[in-house]
Amino acid sequence: MEKENTEERTERVSHYCEKNCIDDIVFDLDGTLVDTDSYFKEEIVTGSNLISWQLNTYGYKLGEEVYSNAVKIHKEKENPTLVDVITLSALERYVTENSLEEIYTKRKEGIEVFIKRYFKDFYKKSPELFLNTLEVINTFSNINRRISTHSIAQSDWTEIKVKEIKKQYLCKYGSEIDIPFYTTDINSKKDEVAWRYSQRNLRFDFVKSLIVGDDYYADILPSYNLGCRNLVYINRGGYLPTDIPEDIVVVKDIGDIFDHMY
Repeated sequence: MEKENTEERTERVSHYCEKNCIDDIVFDLDGTLVDTDSYFKEEIVTGSNLISWQLNTYGYKLGEEVYSNAVKIHKEKENPTLVDVITLSALERYVTENSLEEIYTKRKEGIEVFIKRYFKDFYKKSPELFLNTLEVINTFSNINRRISTHSIAQSDWTEIKVKEIKKQYLCKYGSEIDIPFYTTDINSKKDEVAWRYSQRNLRFDFVKSLIVGDDYYADILPSYNLGCRNLVYINRGGYLPTDIPEDIVVVKDIGDIFDHMY
């Protein structure tokens, strides 16, 4: 986020929203407001390393390899998978790749029990917020824009994350903030149909909204196809889809979204 006088930035963003008839700010949640990827990585790596002795592998290689496989599996499935399920799938892929089937078969039951126990509280806490999440939310709140979020996850975990954002906001700014949320089920797709449901529940107009997300095919493209033209795509990987429309703003971090608002 650029170093700028808070009042000046607020005035600039307010003018931008008025000029573009933006009434609502709709955020994706995971990877946009909260750092879910880092949370997944830390827990998968740690949990996997704790069972490395079961496969006669030592050091910290197993955790990184299992996490790498988990990322590949996630991309193949194209939708979220529960952390214990994807960790076991990634571990089994590692076993196959390293010809460890014999020892894994003997200890599979115990490994599965350990993984399920290790991750039993995973969805009871929120990932860390990104550094600039609260400041971004506060800027839009100060210009009286409605703020909401649409995620794909379990509804109770979404609620935990939103509550954490609200709690930290209260601690930092001394006032409460309302952040309605809609959750697309983890077994569904966050596509145009899902975004239509979120629109009805959160009561925003695609034409009069700014939508911010880090997944082009789950956040940006469906919203674009439904008429939204104020879109910010948080792209940390550097690769851009070949079909991305020119009027979609691309940034690397949530804190960069104001840089184009003039």
